Amino acid sequence: MCFVPGLDRSVGAGERPLLRWIDLPRERDLSDLIVAPAPTIGEEGGGELSSYLAGLLAQRARHERLRLMYVAATRADRRCISPALRR
Repeated sequence: MCFVPGLDRSVGAGERPLLRWIDLPRERDLSDLIVAPAPTIGEEGGGELSSYLAGLLAQRARHERLRLMYVAATRADRRCISPALRR
């Protein structure tokens, strides 16, 4: 049996970063670092690059939640309980 709490909550939801960045892997152990200033208070989106990075980071967070659920479900003996799945 496994218990997976908190998959419906996002990490650091109340924090406002000064920069948004993502390290995108490439072939041969290389990567591309993309950095953009986060939007200021009251600003919509913060520009195209910042919006693009926000979308990539949100997608990465969704994939990580799915990965955690997959790992928990495949390790469970009989049942896997997640309060987030009861919605």
